[in-house]
Amino acid sequence: MASGMHPSSIHAVVPTVDEDYG
Repeated sequence: MASGMHPSSIHAVVPTVDEDYG
C-alpha cells in the first residue's frame, strides 16, 4: 500500500506498518 497510495487513516495509526509492509 505504501507503494503509491498512503491512506491518512492507516498512516496515522500505523505509519511503520504502512510504510514497511504496505
